[in-house]
Amino acid sequence: AEPIESITELPDSQKSFVAEQLIDLFFKEMFEFKLIQTDPNFANFHYQLETQKIVLFDFGATREISTELSLA
Repeated sequence: AEPIESITELPDSQKSFVAEQLIDLFFKEMFEFKLIQTDPNFANFHYQLETQKIVLFDFGATREISTELSLA
């Protein structure tokens, strides 16, 4: 996996795909996992080009999302 910033070297279509994945990840964290990473700096995100997957690091700073909030 490469640092997430490495996607700047990819074609626009792949950059858009990664952006969609990041947005999807946020909504999954918020509404499905009900656990959100509260230290979203670039060092905690990598990208695996071969599998087209985002890799997350450092779950030491997370916050639980209440069911009430996730249903809002």
